Amino acid sequence: MLKKIALVATLALSASTAFAAGATPFYAGVDVGSTKVDGLGDRKTSFGGFVGYQFNENIAIEGGYRRLASYTFGAVDLDLNQAALSVIGSLPVGNGFKLYGRLGYNNIEANGSGAGTRASASTSGALFGI
Repeated sequence: MLKKIALVATLALSASTAFAAGATPFYAGVDVGSTKVDGLGDRKTSFGGFVGYQFNENIAIEGGYRRLASYTFGAVDLDLNQAALSVIGSLPVGNGFKLYGRLGYNNIEANGSGAGTRASASTSGALFGI
């Protein structure tokens, strides 16, 4: 687990160094988090990546993919993944800090397999945050 976090942190630092080399409207990154699904067990480490394009200092568009969690129940494996596309608005508040909001589309997919059978289900909806 600690090796995965160290690898992700190294990739994030490498990506930020590469993108800091020149002024470009494109950006990318990786993230690590925690996912808790009610009724499915303990928290799981989630990880993902995102890419974006900043039109100006206040508007950007961003797409991302995240592995939310993997669960095993006996011979059944369940994977949960998320894909998202967002418009991001930001407002500089001083000294390198910005207040930002996100509005977009979010798709969560569950893929299960076990005993020679596969099944999947998905749901989608609005994605928003400040």
